[in-house]
Amino acid sequence: KAGMVRVFRDFRKATRGVVDEEVATVQCLLRDAADAMRTLPPWQGLAPTKFAVAREDMAKYVFAQLHSTIFVKKAYQARDRALSAHHDAIRPLVTPFFLDLKEEVAANDVIPSAIAQLCDIDSFVSPFEKLACLFSACRILSFVLSTGGSEGSADDLLPLLIYVVVQSHLTTLCSNIEFISRYADPDEKSGEAFCFFIHFTSACTFLEQTTPESIRQ
Repeated sequence: KAGMVRVFRDFRKATRGVVDEEVATVQCLLRDAADAMRTLPPWQGLAPTKFAVAREDMAKYVFAQLHSTIFVKKAYQARDRALSAHHDAIRPLVTPFFLDLKEEVAANDVIPSAIAQLCDIDSFVSPFEKLACLFSACRILSFVLSTGGSEGSADDLLPLLIYVVVQSHLTTLCSNIEFISRYADPDEKSGEAFCFFIHFTSACTFLEQTTPESIRQ
């Protein structure tokens, strides 16, 4: 832990604010810490599932310590503000009719739960916890689609996810997308949660490219 503290203390100076340097340093730190844990009590000899939990707790600690440096970026925050203002402008126009959604689907009683799960993304500092929020939100939306007679395919999910994103009033879209893209564990990028993350980024891109004029056409 003392070695980690030194890394945290010197992190900003060592990486010089260069995002790729920050990502490489964090990945190296997480890998080295996990390797060290395997040789030290109380983690040495742990069953794989228990070690995975311990490794996750260690990663949460690392991301919490570095959050103000690796998540908070002026360029991302500027885009966050621009996207938030853009969503405010188009929100009244992004209706179920515009998205070709059934009114009863958009008005389902559990949609607010999906929005709440999505907004929880800012309550966490690690990429895997943020992905878990997206996963929970999308699973709720998939359930809504299934109760409405849909197969819940990606083509079915995207319009509803677009609707939920714009209704969420989430103000950190760019920051979260960039953070998860850069810091998600490579193993996570082949899982269902990251697949939902791709849908989420597609929904955000659609909204960013949608203008009041294009909606009114």
